[in-house]
Amino acid sequence: MTRLAAAVTALTRPSRTVLPPVLPAMFAALAPHARGIVGFAYRHPRLMRPLLLRAMRTGSDETAAMIRTTRTVTQLRGPPRRTCCRSRRRPS
Repeated sequence: MTRLAAAVTALTRPSRTVLPPVLPAMFAALAPHARGIVGFAYRHPRLMRPLLLRAMRTGSDETAAMIRTTRTVTQLRGPPRRTCCRSRRRPS
């Protein structure tokens, strides 16, 4: 059980953040509509990469999902035999 819990914990731990190749294109499309430091960051995503990643990481779950690999446990299986802990006691 301890190994299973450790595996689930390792899977659900946030992965490292990366700037996928599609995001600079998205930033380029948004750049004409943004002003100030945000517009500058959108126009220069490689230069402002640390700022953009930090803003997306601390934003909503949707923006965090754009820069992280989402992993989750979808199905767990136990041993093929019955559990060793019975729900009722047998008469002695």
